[in-house]
Amino acid sequence: MTIHIETDNLTDQNISTALEIGSYTADGDRSIFAQFFADQIAGGGSYTYYVTLRIAGSGSAYVISPKTIAIVDGGVTAISGQSGMINVRNTDVVKVYLLGLATDTTTVDTTVRWFEADKEAPTAADNADAIWDEAYADHVGAGSFGHYVGDILTSSSSAANDASDIHVHVNAMVNTDLPAIKADTAAILVDTGTTLDGLIDDIKAKTDNIPAVPASTGDAMTLTAAYDKAKDDVLTPLAVIDGLVDAIKAKTDNLPTDPADESLLEAAISAVTAPTAAAVADAVHDEVIEGTLTLRKIMRLMLAVLTGKASGGGTTTIAFRDVADAKNRISSTVNADGDRTSVTLDGD
Repeated sequence: MTIHIETDNLTDQNISTALEIGSYTADGDRSIFAQFFADQIAGGGSYTYYVTLRIAGSGSAYVISPKTIAIVDGGVTAISGQSGMINVRNTDVVKVYLLGLATDTTTVDTTVRWFEADKEAPTAADNADAIWDEAYADHVGAGSFGHYVGDILTSSSSAANDASDIHVHVNAMVNTDLPAIKADTAAILVDTGTTLDGLIDDIKAKTDNIPAVPASTGDAMTLTAAYDKAKDDVLTPLAVIDGLVDAIKAKTDNLPTDPADESLLEAAISAVTAPTAAAVADAVHDEVIEGTLTLRKIMRLMLAVLTGKASGGGTTTIAFRDVADAKNRISSTVNADGDRTSVTLDGD
């Protein structure tokens, strides 16, 4: 895909000699190309357009071959052309020149559009990662999601108090209710000094006396006094256990139906209000990117360069207006080579 970078416009120009009709200063490593349009030409002759590159904005202006010569028929008053792909590095300066006929001296209007090639827009996953990886401490705007999260983590607001209420109830359940349950159920393992393990051992001692091959189905069983005693040895402890279980049930019946007090949890959760899409957008746009420049200000500055009016071309003072044409967003002073020596920004 390609992305439009900027557009240069000139009106009522003299192209009887080669005229610079567009200039672009690279702000990073890019692959670019330029389209040019010329209107109200005389026509009926040869027109030449070409591109130059000045490395880092200084030194020789290298003509990027080939120069293009177009034979324009008589009566044709508008032409256009496009350069090939040009690889530039930061601060390289690229210019487009147009040479017309001896009669093209006053009426020619030109436009040069600059494009960047092979630049991929961020994916939804990239945007999501950038938002989730953003430090909450940098977002202090009241009502913003980052500010709300920060309040919870630093325990300094009503939002933090809501979270604190949840913590109190959960802490009470863990530190009070659970130990009480543990103390009650511990009685299962105790019976006048006899542990459940001991009872199981006694049962095993009795069942060890059962023959390895019991009587077959239908065989008569001879019950002895030993059987009766063994039966009693099993049933009596079970009766004790049953009593203990009843005692435990009497205790647990006193526990509330909802030990964690679900109503309080639900009230605390419902009190949390998710930020609106507008609030999230404002938080992102008000993020400081560099120095005192927020993303919102940077976008205003970029919009001025890309779509706003420009003045001072060919002079030492160049300005780019905001879209409403109410003020200068960018005012820069340049030297004879077009290098910026000072820049004043107004992104408010």
